[in-house]
Amino acid sequence: MLNENQRQTLELAVRIADDAARADIETRCPSFTGDGREPANAEEIRAAWYDTAGACRECAPHVQTALHYLTLRGRLILHPSRNGWVRLACGQEPIR
Repeated sequence: MLNENQRQTLELAVRIADDAARADIETRCPSFTGDGREPANAEEIRAAWYDTAGACRECAPHVQTALHYLTLRGRLILHPSRNGWVRLACGQEPIR
């Protein structure tokens, strides 16, 4: 059982890791709308799909680590027909 300080520290660490993994995907992978266009407005950016295969060679290890982490956290939505495209799920689960 975690004490309150440990629980808060763990929640903060997970939030930081979630944000870092999201940022790796968002900044290192090309993004598209569902029909393949680049997002043009804030709503489209929030709903963007990220082409994880489109990351440059130097970025690929970071993207793969982020994908693995976000998969374990249940934070990825796979595109139904485009292999390698993912959407980032939102939300935080409390730590007990």
